[in-house]
Amino acid sequence: MNNTKQTIIRLLRNTERKGMDSLIEYIDEGSDFFEAPASTKHHSAYVGGLAEHSLNAYNTALNLDGVFGMGTPDDQIILTALLHDLCNA
Repeated sequence: MNNTKQTIIRLLRNTERKGMDSLIEYIDEGSDFFEAPASTKHHSAYVGGLAEHSLNAYNTALNLDGVFGMGTPDDQIILTALLHDLCNA
């Protein structure tokens, strides 16, 4: 398991949301989330790009939340950023 995949799965589990194990199983085994490109011609247009792009979105959101002192709960940042392109998988 690559580092991006491990990190995404760990972060999703850390939300402790009901049904998260089923969602993780779906994105890991029922979709191509960890293999798909984020785009066909633009950003992260390579194998695994979607997962990497999603993790980058999480890191950016986490950083911006800190810079602006918004205090957004961690689970909201994790879910919103990591899953914002789930429908592309």
